[in-house]
Amino acid sequence: MDYKNLIKRSVTSLLFLILIFLIFFFLEKYVFIFLALIFCIILYEIFNNFKKNTLFIYLYIFTSLTCCLTYFSFFYDKYFFMFTIFLIISFDVFAYLFGSLFGKKKITPNISPNKTYFGFYASFLLTVFFALIINHYLNLYSVLFLLIYSSIIIIFSFIGDILQSFFKRNSQLKNSSNIIPGHGGFFDRFDSFLMVIIIIIPISFFL
Repeated sequence: MDYKNLIKRSVTSLLFLILIFLIFFFLEKYVFIFLALIFCIILYEIFNNFKKNTLFIYLYIFTSLTCCLTYFSFFYDKYFFMFTIFLIISFDVFAYLFGSLFGKKKITPNISPNKTYFGFYASFLLTVFFALIINHYLNLYSVLFLLIYSSIIIIFSFIGDILQSFFKRNSQLKNSSNIIPGHGGFFDRFDSFLMVIIIIIPISFFL
């Protein structure tokens, strides 16, 4: 296992979580600037490095951007959003950790060889477990809603990750860029978020 990369990945994930917390709780007037910057960097990475399926990738990114703007314009709730970010980052970190340490059987060896069944199931259970603990103390949602919502977010996080890995594999890339230590580029770091923000829109109608 590459412990050096694990440390980099964990530290950068924590820093992103802190940055997002600060912006969405104390600097809300800069939210759209922050989001615009992220999507601009992602589009730059795609334009600069990706060579195949670019039309589909751009369509995917603009769909995600449209849903993101819609969510923050009409449905945004800071606690719900931060809870969602917590789910995404927790699943990502746990999947990398347990997949690297104990994972053997690959889920998609030809697309994303680091994804293992053990890593997926272990991170799924741990993410839901910690979500239940946080919810117990904050009393934000019903247990049933939390279980269903956490499961949906985890599944779509995984799909977003696999889809981005498919794009990279087709363009013979390891990372979308090398901007973020331990992760690669912004497209690599926000791959799950890009998919999750799309599914959040229909879920928001039930809140």
